[in-house]
Amino acid sequence: MRAYDLIKIKNKGIIELPEDIALELGIVEGAYLLAEIDERTKEISFERIALPGKDLVEIEAVLEDKPGVLAKIASELGKRNINILFNESDELEYGNLSALVVIVDISKSKIPLEKLEKHLSAMEFVKELEVRKID
Repeated sequence: MRAYDLIKIKNKGIIELPEDIALELGIVEGAYLLAEIDERTKEISFERIALPGKDLVEIEAVLEDKPGVLAKIASELGKRNINILFNESDELEYGNLSALVVIVDISKSKIPLEKLEKHLSAMEFVKELEVRKID
């Protein structure tokens, strides 16, 4: 069931949820939310991605668009004890390529970010890669 509540936007676009709604959704101070914005329809939705205490990294990649590529990326992350919290991929309009965005928790991984980026970049189907820490 959906719930509706009218919320007034505060100064500088700050959204303050009523405490009962925040608790019901598990939204606590320090949690990370993913905002999905549709500029065409002027709609926004939020999804809780992580609770506080995670060490988050965003990985953006352009990959060859062929079967098994996402599985290989997921497997490489899993081998390094990196937890995938969110991912989305979409085919690009040119060159049999796809775009991938992944948000991961590296808090239980022992591999330095630079080494992870170098390792993923070296995979033959990875055409572009950017890895950035989320504060």
